[in-house]
Amino acid sequence: MQFPLLPRRRWAVLAVAAATLVLLAFGGGYLTAHSKSTRAAFHTNRVVPMHGSGEALALLRVSRRDSAGNWPMQLEVTGLPKQLDQGAYYELWLTRNKRPVEPCGTFRVHDKTTRVRFSVPYSFDGIDGWVITKQTHGASTPGPVVLST
Repeated sequence: MQFPLLPRRRWAVLAVAAATLVLLAFGGGYLTAHSKSTRAAFHTNRVVPMHGSGEALALLRVSRRDSAGNWPMQLEVTGLPKQLDQGAYYELWLTRNKRPVEPCGTFRVHDKTTRVRFSVPYSFDGIDGWVITKQTHGASTPGPVVLST
C-alpha cells in the first residue's frame, strides 16, 4: 500500500529544484575556490635581486607601505640547501653599511624554490640592502651571509 505525500507532478518539480540547488552550490564553491582573490595578489613596487655562492638566487619583491606603516615583501629563493637540523633556518635582514641591522623574518627551505611573505614596520632610510643569513636555533646574532643584494 502506498501513501503518496505529494502528487506525482510535485515530486518532479521538487526533484528539479533540489538538483538545481545542488548544482548552484557546487558551482558557487568551485568559483570561490578557483577565483583569483585580491588578497592573494601581491602588488610589486620594487624588485631586488639577491645572489650567493653556487646556484643560490633570490628575488625580493617589495610592495607599497600599507596604511599601518608596514612594508609587505615577498621573497622567492632558489638553490639554497634544505636544513638538515630541525633547529636551523634562514633569516632575511635589512643592512646598513653592508651589515645586518633589522630582521625581516625567518623561513625554512622546503623545495628547490621557496616563497614566503613578510611584513616589516621599519623605515628604509639609511638601508643599503638585504641579506639572508644561515641561522641555528637559539642564535642571538646574525649567522653567516648566504645571499646578498
